[in-house]
Amino acid sequence: MPLFVPAYYPAFRCIAGDCQHSCCIGWEIDIDPVTLARYNALPPRERKEILSHTVTQKGCTSFRLTGDERCPFLTDGGLCRLILAHGDGILCDICREHPRFYNSFSDRTEAGVGLCCEAAARLILTDPEPFHLICIENDASDENAVTDPFEADFFSERSDVFRILCDRSLPLSERIDGLLARYSLSRAAIYESDRRWQKIYRSLERLDPAWDAALSAWENASLPASGITEPLIESAVEQLIAYFLYRHLADAICDGRFSERIAFALLSAHVICSIAIAIGGASAIAPLIDTLIDTARAYSAEVEYDEDNVEAILSELEAL
Repeated sequence: MPLFVPAYYPAFRCIAGDCQHSCCIGWEIDIDPVTLARYNALPPRERKEILSHTVTQKGCTSFRLTGDERCPFLTDGGLCRLILAHGDGILCDICREHPRFYNSFSDRTEAGVGLCCEAAARLILTDPEPFHLICIENDASDENAVTDPFEADFFSERSDVFRILCDRSLPLSERIDGLLARYSLSRAAIYESDRRWQKIYRSLERLDPAWDAALSAWENASLPASGITEPLIESAVEQLIAYFLYRHLADAICDGRFSERIAFALLSAHVICSIAIAIGGASAIAPLIDTLIDTARAYSAEVEYDEDNVEAILSELEAL
């Protein structure tokens, strides 16, 4: 079955010990049954070393995090002791695959890398090319050639969405206006209702106190209009919108909320950009792009990776 990915996908590399926001800290690490069986088949000493750091609850085995919520096999230098001792093959599915995600269709799979990873966030937001897919497994002549009629309609509509978003002959603001008009979305509701959205985002479940500070900066800021129109930032915002569309529109096949998910992509990019400007200001483009990348990473971890939070925002958008 063909595997399609964004063109930037093959360039992704984990930065391991250079990562400032390790996925081995603060995240629950479940061990899949196949990997658990492999651990149980190890020689006694190695098996004991690994399994002594696990806990099983309700039939699910996971690594027992330390008091400061670190994976027990994470070194002070940010490396994995399991990989150092056994190689990548020792990893469980979640460690091996993160931050990759997959959307499965009747005759193909689409994959990407999640924005919650700082290396992925930088790769996505600094990609200079308009978003497009490539096939990296099983050559396929047409990325939109599908047999399921519902999926065929979805891919046709999604192609139009990306055609509008990625038409760089127009300013990004005009492309956004094109999406708003096509799907009868309210610019005021998404872009001119920050006080309302600040209350909604404040009501969501939060993980890191740093996200509270980011929300406070947004709430207290008098946001400047400059900076977003700079080519580097405009390109990054375009890539943000494309990422959210690519990752989340596929769920519209099941729930029918195509317009709401387009609104979610536009709103998410707007919130991320607003917070980044509130934190870093728009006077120096290089610092702003770095702040934008880190804000996107934090937003993804706090909002996008929490299904309840995403559902709460979609419900608000659906009610508009």
